[in-house]
Amino acid sequence: MKSLSRVLLIITVFFFSAGLSAQSQSKGELKEAKVFLTGAELTHSANIKLEKGMNEIFVSRLADGINPKSISAKLFGKGTIVTVKQVSDYLSVPFKDNDVIKLEDSIKSVTSSINTKKIEHEAIGSELDVLSANKNISDKGFSISEIQKFTEYYKKRLIETRTSMLKVEKEIEKLNRDLNRLNKQLNEYNVSNKTNVLVVVINSDTKADAKLDLNYFTYNASWTPFYNFRVENLTSPLKLEYSANIKQTTGLLWKGIDVTLSTRNPNQSNTKPELYPWYVDFYRPMALQYGGMLKRNQVNMQEISVAAAPEADKSMADYMNITETQLSVEFKPEIQMAIPSDGKNYLVELSKDSFDAEYKYAAIPKYDSDAFLTAQINKFEGINFLPGSVNIYFENSFAGETYLNPQQLKDTLVVSLGRDKGINSSRELKKDLKENKFLSSDIDRTLEYEIKVKNSKSIAVDLVIEDQVPVTKTEDINIKILEISGAEINKETGILKWRVKLNPGETITKKLSYILTYPKDKQINGV
Repeated sequence: MKSLSRVLLIITVFFFSAGLSAQSQSKGELKEAKVFLTGAELTHSANIKLEKGMNEIFVSRLADGINPKSISAKLFGKGTIVTVKQVSDYLSVPFKDNDVIKLEDSIKSVTSSINTKKIEHEAIGSELDVLSANKNISDKGFSISEIQKFTEYYKKRLIETRTSMLKVEKEIEKLNRDLNRLNKQLNEYNVSNKTNVLVVVINSDTKADAKLDLNYFTYNASWTPFYNFRVENLTSPLKLEYSANIKQTTGLLWKGIDVTLSTRNPNQSNTKPELYPWYVDFYRPMALQYGGMLKRNQVNMQEISVAAAPEADKSMADYMNITETQLSVEFKPEIQMAIPSDGKNYLVELSKDSFDAEYKYAAIPKYDSDAFLTAQINKFEGINFLPGSVNIYFENSFAGETYLNPQQLKDTLVVSLGRDKGINSSRELKKDLKENKFLSSDIDRTLEYEIKVKNSKSIAVDLVIEDQVPVTKTEDINIKILEISGAEINKETGILKWRVKLNPGETITKKLSYILTYPKDKQINGV
């Protein structure tokens, strides 16, 4: 019973002390941002004054989209951090950077000018009403000369008044356009109507000055990889520019702070997956089938030619420190950046490299009738590729776009530099014949294709033509190759390659045929 009474006494004293704790406000100065593929870790610093006993420190100027579970605080000085919690303050005036303050002042000034001009417009309108009301006069009591003078005065004054009104209307119209532009610019800054505050309770044995560092994760920032591949000609190396598109809507201007880019993704699950038994069986048709035909992925190269993006003598990549940690790669520039809270992408170059490349023409008539000029890179160690869009520049012109998927990278990186319509190909099915085997439960299906490639260019070209024969992993299906016209064959994948040299205007023909043997009561997928 005594122990219970002591616990209640301690709790009562604690809450009584908390109620009498010293309260102070401090502005958390943003010092550092570590941006992940999704989200960012922000670090703030605040100089605080501690009184003896309990202190409630209200730290403002924090980001939007904070994950409450990620908040941590570190005290430099005498005292102990008791609790840390996040609150939203809708009553205090939110922190605004200088650009926002200037915009708001300009909006107030333009709005005031519009109101003044509207008053002037109203006064001119009243004068017009007076003139209109007194435009008719009687000829009694007035001489002709007096009437003429009045008419001339009325005409002159009416012209002056209407001219003044038209001038004021044009000025109001211009001011409204200016106001609209200013409001649009202000909206780009994503100004919030609330202030995020962290309340830090600190117990101090003495009155003292201290420093408080706050660290937390916000969802309102990210970066995505972006690549430029540049090839000047077929004898030059391939130049790689590895860049990042950074954006943030934290409500804070990232200016004069250290920004680090990390390849980590904290929002991705960190739980190791588990393997379970994987059962396979023969295909059995279902009673109902939904959906249409599945289209194969086509090579998507935009054939547009514009001026190439210029290469700067110096770029951010020349001032980038790259560190490989245990679980990620981090890019930290020596130069501080400025990134507004407007949700727009800001391009930062991370690194530049040059690779020896082997340039070849390739054609896959099964999927596309055009030939593609490719650059093959055999050694690209040291580059931590992430999935991202790629801009391709060939001969100082934009050749197209593609997408880099590191999961599909092999020992050789193949980059398509664009289509060459001077080399055309076709693939035609010549035979598709099914035959029931005598005294057998199997069926033979014979397929024969004719492949043609023509070089319409004025020069000879070295070309690799690719096709394939099906492969199987079941004993019930047998594949017999009849003809491949001397192609190289990978027996594991069924990939065929013909390496040919085509003279100007030359056309070559290759034949491909094979027999599929399988049970009559089964269906084969993929043929």
